Amino acid sequence: MPCGALLDWSAQFSLFQNKLPLSLVCKDLGRGGSIGNLLSCCNDPSENCSAMEGNGGHGGLPDGGLPVRCSIPPCRPVTINLPATTTNQLVHGICVNTAQGDLVPIASSSLSHLEYTPVSFTGSLKAWGDRNYVLQGIESVTECNGGEYLRPSLVKSIPSGTEISITVAPWSTTVCVFFPNMDGYGRGGGWSSTLDETWVTRDYDDFGWVYQGQLYPFMTRCHDINQ
Repeated sequence: MPCGALLDWSAQFSLFQNKLPLSLVCKDLGRGGSIGNLLSCCNDPSENCSAMEGNGGHGGLPDGGLPVRCSIPPCRPVTINLPATTTNQLVHGICVNTAQGDLVPIASSSLSHLEYTPVSFTGSLKAWGDRNYVLQGIESVTECNGGEYLRPSLVKSIPSGTEISITVAPWSTTVCVFFPNMDGYGRGGGWSSTLDETWVTRDYDDFGWVYQGQLYPFMTRCHDINQ
């Protein structure tokens, strides 16, 4: 089968306000089950991505047989563009609320050597690819419990003007970004003032990274994807 994805209707639901609910699971066959694969599939008509069908019936509902195209929910991935950084360096992390077995979210940037590795947002995590610092207090960030951490490859060498995008499944609920309260030291990206009002403050005294036995708390901002 080409890039066409199988719709696995995992719950009973109905149309609401002319939108399909965001509780199903889209599995990208043969491509590893990532949002990146689904996104490239949707963007390339030659891959026949729009040939997504239900299991018979009508209307594209759980028992429906009409094609469900990437241009409408539930299969079109959602991309969130963060404000360009305004500080000389950036220390940060990203987490996404996902369901078990869900498509893996991705992040990308305008900086060629800044990459993101998805790992489960549980336990004691290595915070960045180029350092051995660990995250502490993950359990406090309930918005991302059981979800994915998008681990940056760089701890701080991210210059002003860097643009970062996060792409997630449309039925995901929350994306959080966290960064130190260090704008005065040029490491907060300016996000404490440039993220708009849809990014809600969720600061936790016990959530941060540990260096030489000391905890450095993050500022946390969370965004409701379906807002």
